[in-house]
Amino acid sequence: MKALSMDTDSREKRILQYLLKKDVTTVKHIAEFINLSEKTVSNSLKVIDDFLQDYKLSVVRKPKVGVFIDGDLKEIRSVINVMDYQTKMVPSTKEERITFIFIQLIKAEGYITMTDLAEELYISRGTIESDLIIVERLLRQERFILERRKGYGIRLTVTEDEKRRLTSLLIHNFWGENWHLSKDAEKARQAFEIIPEEVQSLFSEDSLKKIIKIVKTFSESKQFKFTDYAFQSIVIHLAIAVERIKQGEYIHDEAKYFLSSDDTDSIEKAHYLAKMIEDELAIIIPESEISYITIHLAAASDHLLTPNKQTDTTDTIKRLRGIIKQHFTHSSYDGQLIEGLMTHIQSAINRLTYGFSIKNPYVESIKFNFTHAFEEAVRFKAIIEKEYFVMIDDDETAYIALHFEAFYERLPSAKKGISAVLVCSTGLGSAQLLAARIRKYFPDIDIKAIYSLQEAMDKDITSDVVISTIYLEFMDMPTIVVSPMMTREDIKIMEQSLVQLKHATPAGINPFLSLLREENCYAQADFKTMEDVIQAIGTDLIAKGYATEGVIESAIQREVLSYTSFNALATPHADPRFIQKSNIVVMTLVEPLLWGDIMVDKVFFIALQNDQTLDFERVYEAFFNLLDNEHNLQQLTAARTNDTLYQLLMKGDTYES
Repeated sequence: MKALSMDTDSREKRILQYLLKKDVTTVKHIAEFINLSEKTVSNSLKVIDDFLQDYKLSVVRKPKVGVFIDGDLKEIRSVINVMDYQTKMVPSTKEERITFIFIQLIKAEGYITMTDLAEELYISRGTIESDLIIVERLLRQERFILERRKGYGIRLTVTEDEKRRLTSLLIHNFWGENWHLSKDAEKARQAFEIIPEEVQSLFSEDSLKKIIKIVKTFSESKQFKFTDYAFQSIVIHLAIAVERIKQGEYIHDEAKYFLSSDDTDSIEKAHYLAKMIEDELAIIIPESEISYITIHLAAASDHLLTPNKQTDTTDTIKRLRGIIKQHFTHSSYDGQLIEGLMTHIQSAINRLTYGFSIKNPYVESIKFNFTHAFEEAVRFKAIIEKEYFVMIDDDETAYIALHFEAFYERLPSAKKGISAVLVCSTGLGSAQLLAARIRKYFPDIDIKAIYSLQEAMDKDITSDVVISTIYLEFMDMPTIVVSPMMTREDIKIMEQSLVQLKHATPAGINPFLSLLREENCYAQADFKTMEDVIQAIGTDLIAKGYATEGVIESAIQREVLSYTSFNALATPHADPRFIQKSNIVVMTLVEPLLWGDIMVDKVFFIALQNDQTLDFERVYEAFFNLLDNEHNLQQLTAARTNDTLYQLLMKGDTYES
């Protein structure tokens, strides 16, 4: 057996890492990902298969299925642990590298060179520079600037408070795939999957485990109910705080300015929780730190706050319900949508009132996959902002969008064959969306219940299968792990896991392409700013009779609410009141320009009327299918004439409904 040690070529270790992260892949995909020949990958797979034999695992290669690791999930977890212990696993994906770079910047006291990063990650300086573009964008979103100095490298100059905020941001983005439920003395508890070596330098794994247990005990003894996000948020905060206190690093007591006489109960509970931590971890927590704990508890409270920070009454709840229903004066809804928004907005108002913003790792994916739902969420959030004097950012808006998307995808029940329970770690909106998408793509699945992590800990779950967004160690029944977005890859995993037949669908007219006009396609336009692009497109639409005065201002105002840029393209929207004829304008740019925080070289200007005969969902679904094809997008960017651009778009003139 050939051991995978630090003396072994890192090739096998990287391939094994890739296999451990994928349910099913192919030799071709592995070869493309690691930049090797398929023959070399095949030879390495034999070495890896020998290594896995000691764990009663094997590398399976099946024609028309793919390559995957076969064996017990617990043994797979053992392999991960051994790999983490025996070797320093090199971050291989772009996301992992960005996390690694983020951590190095937070830890560093001085400058970091490109050469050091490239050598540690076994990649080129060019790849490092590409990753740093994303790191800098994330930092700009949090209003931090990455300092670059020729001959020295890069560094972050931040205060203790700012360092903690960035660390919290990092861990929140890293959280989702690394937490699960485990069984401890016949009781399920939240636990951390694996803390990589570099993350352990930010806080102690032992302390983290103790803090999780303390917060859970606090929740039970004080009958304080945390949402999954609130539980994770306060654990992250405490883990970072404890480590920094041990190092003699303290934050300023700015949190007290958010507190008032109405927070007496939260203050009392914060001192109680602080005392539990002091007793268990043998540290002294200063008042400045307790103030921040108080804010976490106040924000996590199930009492709705008014703009004056008064706790809820029946009238306050009725008022919120009435405000939410205002949004649906001219659109449809159901009780499930209203209740879902009620639950989410109540929690959001509390958090935002105390200055807490939720981090959503799926923002770009939601904007990309659920454009119509995100637009609806943007219009909806404007009402909440006006009524409650809070600012709702894209992270929060994207979670709100999931409630709308779940409503759009909710279908009448079909004949059921398999019972399932959903366990979702990212909130009610994500859970409802996941349920809706499962019902849409797998009508034979009967979803019996939807649980959060906290609820799943205490439930006696009985069903044919559990579908979860995180790994559930204590589950004895079949469990399928998918992302909250239910991507196409997840659908394939579901199909394979459930051994379901694929359903053919009839072809029809593509509703997106039916809105395109050759006169509204512009290749290689030369503009320098977002405003210039919108001004030019709007002026042209008015001149051709597609829109009226006000269309330009409405599109720019929409960008103020939330930039429509993602994945190197932008989808500006116009207010339907200013649209005479529904249409979509497509423009490619000679040079990319900055649209919000993203460089954009393609623009799709969405100009739709409130037309009852127009199926918005089918329009956006067809639009998503276009955007999902990277090859097609590259061809659009390369088009040199308006006619070529139009013909490339019209190639896909059928639509699978």
